[in-house]
Formats: sequence, structure tokens, C-alpha cells
Amino acid sequence: MAVVAFIQDDGNKKVLNTAYSEPVPLPFLDISMNSVSEGSIGCIKSFSPVVELKNSGTPVITSAVIDYTIDNGSVNTFKFNGAISPGAKEKVVLPSVILNAPGKHFLTATVKTPNGQTDTNTGTDSKAGELFSYSDPASALFSESFSSNTFPPTNAWNVEDESKYGYTWQNSLNDSPSLSVSGSASGGGAAQIRAAWIWRQGIVNSMTLPLIKTGIGSVLNFYLAAAPMEDVGIPDQKMEVFISKDCGQSWINVYSKTGKDFFTHGASSDFEPSQPSDWRKESIKLSSYVGPNDEIIVKFVVTSGKGINNAADGGGTNAIFI
Repeated sequence: MAVVAFIQDDGNKKVLNTAYSEPVPLPFLDISMNSVSEGSIGCIKSFSPVVELKNSGTPVITSAVIDYTIDNGSVNTFKFNGAISPGAKEKVVLPSVILNAPGKHFLTATVKTPNGQTDTNTGTDSKAGELFSYSDPASALFSESFSSNTFPPTNAWNVEDESKYGYTWQNSLNDSPSLSVSGSASGGGAAQIRAAWIWRQGIVNSMTLPLIKTGIGSVLNFYLAAAPMEDVGIPDQKMEVFISKDCGQSWINVYSKTGKDFFTHGASSDFEPSQPSDWRKESIKLSSYVGPNDEIIVKFVVTSGKGINNAADGGGTNAIFI
């Protein structure tokens, strides 16, 4: 708001003097939900979400109401009391909620009624975040044949695509056209990633298995089939396997291969494993890292290499199957 003043001769209507004040913004209340908890939250069922509030208005905000839900379930309500200065942010730990199953969950939080009044801008009041929880470990005799179209096989698996382009792990049965691989130990489907479609170097795509309880002398066995697009300058495509003994807080690299050591087949512009020689069995002695009855998470990670095929302009690897 600004004020303009002037002196005028009423007889001839001439303005004799003028003045104005510098504009002063009117006070207004505007609280925003700046961020909410996201990512892996470990092997827990009881979880305390964290949200960040922002004061986008002019007065200090001393109170607000936060509504939050998990998977669009029942609404939980928390009353915030504090002091958030104009332009400042503050993290708020909310009362815990129960996650009823392992896997992906969605947290939605909304803030309202700053200082007990109406928010002038409700368009920034809500945020949603994706969480992932590991719980209820499978036995040491865990196996997966990927013979069902459902992928990931259960909600306890987690697939992360750093590029956000969708070129990530999938079941080969869901490829276009559907691809029933052969020659492997299990037959039928496979976990597949068309790495040549990833056009940037260094993009990470991961596939994380459910929580597993180890046995005596546990061994991780898997069958691998992979081929480069071209033989020219074998690409530095890399696949690694990590395990975590602390629910994803830290990771141990137990397998890493790249280049000629990684591929199982010669160059192919449309590789589809069709015979036993296309596959290589890989075995990792987990007993070198863990003891019996440990609870671990296994993660397969593919990092895209340099592009060597102009058409794909990507990782240089046609496809990887597990």
C-alpha cells in the first residue's frame, strides 16, 4: 500500500505541491508445505514423518494445523506451535504412523489455518512423497523366476530409475513385443533392462530385492545374459551387486563387472537370449560378508556407459537379463 498527497488551488485547479510514501506491503498470512519425507525408511513399521513448513507471508507464524495420511488412509492431525519468521523454514516431526506392509507407501501432508486464520494462498499447502519400507524378511531359500507378468514381483521389491525416462528394469514378458527368454535355468521371463535406450552416461538403475534372512553358508546365485550393440570399443557398461546389513543405511559391494568381463554374448543390435550359451551363472558367497540369521537387502545396480551406437546414443549395451 502507498499514500499519495497533493495541495490544489480549488479556484483554478492547479496542483501546488505533491508527495507520496514508499509502498508498504500489506500484512498477509501464507504458509507453505515445502517438503515431506521421501525415500527408503529402512526396516521399520512404525514411522515418524518429517515435513518442512515455510512462511511465505509477512507476520511471524506461531501456529498451524497439519493433516497427513499414508496411502490415502485415515487422516492424522497435528497442531504446530512455534515461531516461523517471514521467509524462514522449519522442520516438524509428526507423530508416528504404522506401515502395514513392506514396499512403497505414499505420504501426503497439508498445512492450513496459520495463526488460526485463513491462508491467503492455498495452492502451496500440500505435498506428497514416496516412501519405501523393508520388513518381514523372507527365508534364506528365497528365489524368483520372473515367470509372472507382474513386475516388480511383489510390493516388497523396489525399482529406481535415476533418469526418470522409464528405461529401467522390467519383466521381459512385458517387453514390446513380449519376450519369453529361453536357455536360462528357470525359463520364461527375466528381469530385463534395455540399457542402450539410456542416452546419458552414468545413469544408475537399481533393482532391490525384499529383506532376506540368511542361512548357514548362504550363496546368491543368478544367471546373467548381456550383449553390446557393437564390438567397437566395448562400452564401459557396469553392473554391480550390493548388500546391506543395516536396512539400506550402508552398502557393501559384493560383485562388479564391466566391459568384456561383463558380456555373455557378442555384438547384437537386438539381443534376445535363446540358448544356454547366452547365459552365465554367477555365484556370490554371502557367507564371506554375513552370518546365519542376518537380515540383508540385495540390490542389483546397472550404470550406463558411453554411447557407441548413434541410433541408440546410449549405454552401448543392447540388453541385460537376469
